[in-house]
Amino acid sequence: MINQNFIYLSLFFAVIGYGGYIIDTWKGKTKPNRVSWSLWALAALVTLASQRQLNGGIQVLYTTMQVVLPLTIFLVSFRDKKGYWKLTKFDYVCGAISLVGIGLLLFTHHPLAALWLGIFTDFFASIPTLTKCYTDPATESWKTYFFAIVSSLVAVLTVKHWEFVNYSFAFYVMLINVAFTLLIIVPRKRIKKT
Repeated sequence: MINQNFIYLSLFFAVIGYGGYIIDTWKGKTKPNRVSWSLWALAALVTLASQRQLNGGIQVLYTTMQVVLPLTIFLVSFRDKKGYWKLTKFDYVCGAISLVGIGLLLFTHHPLAALWLGIFTDFFASIPTLTKCYTDPATESWKTYFFAIVSSLVAVLTVKHWEFVNYSFAFYVMLINVAFTLLIIVPRKRIKKT
């Protein structure tokens, strides 16, 4: 694998990708799903706590960025009343499932179980944005998710000790961002309502 100091390159790519999304949200070009972005920050925060309890390596810096940057996007989405995605019952259901996962985390005294729950929580927080990427890709930015893939890949490659605590979250984030990117950029036929 590559030198662990490359984690700083991973952080650079994360800032570039999310920074572009923050700017696009500020300008009203992207419309973040507040359920996803707020819960991504919260799930990453819980994952970060688990990684620290398990004495995770330098990769905890990557997880820290996964708290700070989504939280910033969530907060910037309040700047413009039209600058966010209108939430549906489906979004709230996914958010509720994600919150149940976070609630379970509060009572989990096993850091490894908490790490799994953090990933589970993040996945359910991602479902509304996965749906949005498919149904309305113009409200998203594939570049943000592409940079997240690169950032995650670099973070995974910096793992020196291949223990679940060190690679799991970054690897999961890489996979979910591949899905976001493909849903945005791959052309597909739209189902016409009759």
